[in-house]
Amino acid sequence: MVTRPKKQPSNFGLLPLILWCGFLFGQISFTGDLSTRFGDSKNGYNYSESILNTFLNWNRYQAWIEYEYSQPPELGQNFNGFRKLRLEYSNGPLGVKVGDIYEIWGRGLVLNQFDDQLIDLDNGIRGAYLEYQPGRLSVKILNGNGNLSRRSIEVAGFSDRKSNYSARHQVFGSDLSYTGENYSVGSSFLQTRENHRTGIFMDDSVSLVHRIRSVRGEIYLSWMDGYIEYADKTVHSLDPFTQLPSEENQGHGMYGNINWYPGIFSISLDYKNYQFIELDPFYRWSTISNYGGVIDFQNPPTVFREHTSVLLSRLTHQIDFNDDLGWQLELNSPLPGDASLLINLSQSSRHSEWITTQDGWLYGWTSRPVESLLPSDNPAAYPFRELYTEIEGFARDNRIHYRVGYGWMKDISGLFINIEGDTSLINYEYKQALTVPTLFSWDVGNRYSLEVKWEFQTLWQGSVMTTDTSGNRETIRSSVFYKAEQERAPFQHNRFFDLSLSRSPGWSVSLLIDAVDAEEPPFHVSPVNALEKLMSHLIDIDRKWIALEVVFNINPQNRLTLMYGSQKGGLVCSNGVCRYVGAFDDGFKLALTSIF
Repeated sequence: MVTRPKKQPSNFGLLPLILWCGFLFGQISFTGDLSTRFGDSKNGYNYSESILNTFLNWNRYQAWIEYEYSQPPELGQNFNGFRKLRLEYSNGPLGVKVGDIYEIWGRGLVLNQFDDQLIDLDNGIRGAYLEYQPGRLSVKILNGNGNLSRRSIEVAGFSDRKSNYSARHQVFGSDLSYTGENYSVGSSFLQTRENHRTGIFMDDSVSLVHRIRSVRGEIYLSWMDGYIEYADKTVHSLDPFTQLPSEENQGHGMYGNINWYPGIFSISLDYKNYQFIELDPFYRWSTISNYGGVIDFQNPPTVFREHTSVLLSRLTHQIDFNDDLGWQLELNSPLPGDASLLINLSQSSRHSEWITTQDGWLYGWTSRPVESLLPSDNPAAYPFRELYTEIEGFARDNRIHYRVGYGWMKDISGLFINIEGDTSLINYEYKQALTVPTLFSWDVGNRYSLEVKWEFQTLWQGSVMTTDTSGNRETIRSSVFYKAEQERAPFQHNRFFDLSLSRSPGWSVSLLIDAVDAEEPPFHVSPVNALEKLMSHLIDIDRKWIALEVVFNINPQNRLTLMYGSQKGGLVCSNGVCRYVGAFDDGFKLALTSIF
């Protein structure tokens, strides 16, 4: 018997598919980045998070996919899965996006979206976006849903590390603009329908409709440019049975900017007038139970300087987009010897001075409007003022880089009581600081460089109470700082030191020391780690956070950062929004960043 060989499957049926896939993937460009961060400390501030972003481009199509594994993240909720997805199509004047949308219209009085995981703020919309630009005209339409999260002490489960409140929005918006030779004009509209939950256990809710309309204009010339935008906002609540609207609040906001270039100088002036809702000192930040103001899709300019200095950034002014009146002036000028000078001055306050009222045993508040388009210095109007100046330059054929700054600020962030009459009494929360940040970098040759950052700050923070009886004025200041359990300190002196040695482009080693001489109770007790034991032979390690950080540039696409030691907690701010990041004690951090 003859045994026939088994018939082998033909590959010709798969050949067209293989050729098509090869052709398809040959036309696709693929890029992405991976960020992995891990931290483990003895005080329990632990985190492990990885974020993978991929970007695909194929002819007129683009795609963005983000995958996250966080158990837990440094800030935010645990997450494991595909976090973001967006598909885009562009063909001449037409552009379409479907998925997770992030846009900014004008300067953000109506819409300014971003995903900033360093402060756990994500105000994106999942939906569709259409843009059509035939020539100088531009039309944009946005439709989708957004789920906005925040932290609030009004809701059960408050935590510094993750949100405990969320509100769902159904969003529709449009933007129309026209660009001329040296000018542009535009108008925006945004409507959201929000299911706003109230109560400490979020057991009740109200249906809200937010409508924001704005107009804007911009001019740009060789010697100056200017911008102005005005936004009007109304909020209606819907009856749960009839769905008939009733107005809850009406507010407005305005922002303007002028930049002037007289010769070698540049001068910039910004002005803000945000009056979307006014809340009394007891309920100023109670936006869960006192709704009707700005929504998180709105992020207009802060109109004050956001600093890169460690100590200055910890004192960043917490802006209230609902109620803020102020300006900012900045001057930039070259100096002899390849140097430059920067001077920045900013000032703001609320729109009203708040006065305490009394009805029997009940206390309340009444407002007295500030009769000016400029901010008030009255403590009852929450004034803020800051001056920052900086000289930066290079020397020795750019081998030496230096920067010396000077910052002074005062900020009234809380009002406890303000009684007027024959005997007046005002008590408020106040802080004032003087900060000197410096940087010195020296290229010592053979690709080695040495950098020193040294910052010094004197901070007074506490309550101020002033009484006035028939012209007899008395002021009592009470600092929040203590050197020991029963020893009050009039000031807190902060120092930050960073010594770095690096060899380009391979590696760098940094020693970081953060020190205070007084604290606000409860006192922070950190276990002494091996690095601090070693440093104790050189310096006093009491009330100091010491860390060693090593950075390896493995190649142009991969960077590894290792940190061991302790880091002081403090504010991290971005776009006027601040989050408190807790102290990191006797721990280890790892961060890997890859670009492919």
